[in-house]
Amino acid sequence: MVSSIDFTAAHLTLNLGDMRLSDEQFQQLCVANPDLRLETSPMGALIVMPPMFGDTSARNSELVTQLGMWNKVHQLGKVFDSSGGYCLAKGFRPSPDVSWI
Repeated sequence: MVSSIDFTAAHLTLNLGDMRLSDEQFQQLCVANPDLRLETSPMGALIVMPPMFGDTSARNSELVTQLGMWNKVHQLGKVFDSSGGYCLAKGFRPSPDVSWI
């Protein structure tokens, strides 16, 4: 019997073997499953992230706020929250908690 589950640290990784999702296929998968936070690893595995709960969401909000305020003063780029994703080399598609470009 499971007494508690730490959803803030858990994620599901699906090994797709030799199959690689194209950018278009990955986008279609994300659109078809809007309640899931999906990423792909550099090895091509599909990663399903759990929803953020209170503590994690509050920390991420603070990170976005602080980085946004710094960037507002220095105007050196753009700040993105965790709903922003990237298409990097070899099919790596991370969606970091906060990013600055």
